[in-house]
Amino acid sequence: MTRRYAARQFLESTFTQFVDACILWPFARESQGRATIRIDGRSVLAHRIVCERFNGKPPSSAHEAAHSCGNGHLACISGHHLRWATKKENEADKLLHGTILYGERNGSARLDKDSVRLIRQLAGVKKQRELAEQFGVAQTTISFVLREKTWNKL
Repeated sequence: MTRRYAARQFLESTFTQFVDACILWPFARESQGRATIRIDGRSVLAHRIVCERFNGKPPSSAHEAAHSCGNGHLACISGHHLRWATKKENEADKLLHGTILYGERNGSARLDKDSVRLIRQLAGVKKQRELAEQFGVAQTTISFVLREKTWNKL
């Protein structure tokens, strides 16, 4: 049995599974960990296929398949955990589940919560350029912190 055939068989089997637990995809995943499968020569997200099977077509092309379990990044494809949601609703879910890479959890973050609080306390006392030098970041980073374009959920 080829991997492609095995992946299709696994996907099909989820349509008849009535379990409350996550069903984790053991095949190919994209960079954010979500399940992918090749259908008609193109790679598609498996959880969208499952969501459509359980919930019908998405209300609009902008709707996303959202996970109530918070394990989309682990490639959960349980139909009982999926629903159609807007981008805003899906992002709110990620924040609620703690799966969004925000603040210190973001691998690219150069600041931590304490530094951000200190930057905000020093605003008006020191120039943004001085703060940028002190914290080893660009002046635009300081500007974004002060205007709460970043680190706005402290």
